[in-house]
Amino acid sequence: SVMAAWLSSASSTSTRCPRHIDTQQLRAMRIRPPILENSDIAKIFVNGKTAEKYYNKYIFPKIRKTAVCLPSTSPANAAYSMERLVERWSVIKEFL
Repeated sequence: SVMAAWLSSASSTSTRCPRHIDTQQLRAMRIRPPILENSDIAKIFVNGKTAEKYYNKYIFPKIRKTAVCLPSTSPANAAYSMERLVERWSVIKEFL
């Protein structure tokens, strides 16, 4: 089976650290994270530009898999209507 992974930033924290990712552990790792060794992740998606920034800083150097940046689903992202968000995020369906 094929999996898709996504990353979102924790905008409510003052340090802005990615959710679901232990950045200290990633920095210390010399090998690819085990989830990539034990699953068939076909594509990685990030939720907004901040998540993309942290993905590229902490994760991409370790795993060398490019992420697809999708528009933020945060209510603060007023530039996108719900319809437009659904349209842009629908690209994930082909990987589920």
